[in-house]
Amino acid sequence: MDAFQAYKTYLALKNHFNSKTYDYFKYNGRTRASLLTFEKRSDRYFFHKLAKRGDCINYLVSNFLEGDCWVGDLVNEQTAEKTYRKWKRRIESLSYVYKNDLDNLKENFNSNLIVEDGQYPFLLKQYLRKNISPETILLIDDLTGCFKMWNKKIEEKILWPSTYLKLKKYRPFFTIDLEKYKVLTLEKFNGTS
Repeated sequence: MDAFQAYKTYLALKNHFNSKTYDYFKYNGRTRASLLTFEKRSDRYFFHKLAKRGDCINYLVSNFLEGDCWVGDLVNEQTAEKTYRKWKRRIESLSYVYKNDLDNLKENFNSNLIVEDGQYPFLLKQYLRKNISPETILLIDDLTGCFKMWNKKIEEKILWPSTYLKLKKYRPFFTIDLEKYKVLTLEKFNGTS
């Protein structure tokens, strides 16, 4: 990857995570970025550094999942590297992380998903408190379809919509064997573990 490709990838992923309409996969990572515009940027040096990363896309995804990032922060701060390593560890040991995250939920599985009086369900509260990972909440949504219900029943219209958008935009970046996580969930909540 050269610096201009890193620039285009950065813009595409930034748009993907920050825009309701742009989809990195639908547009195959394409942007309207031009080489002329890139060469006029005063921060292009950072894209040369970013291009040297072996896992540029996942590095950017892991950091955009945490929040909006300026490219200078991505290549010069150790926080971005820590974020990436933490994300990579979670992905590499996802079944272990998932099992541990399930321990942070109530014993009655359905009670974790219920929206009462328009308030956040327990599962969402645990995610917002960082007691469970983004991957876990997405896996549970894949198994139950709870986000669809939450979109209808949660009355708060600022934090949940932005959280939902971020999770929805992140979902296509990791592939899983859903059947495996269904079994892990059933073992945990049916008392066979």
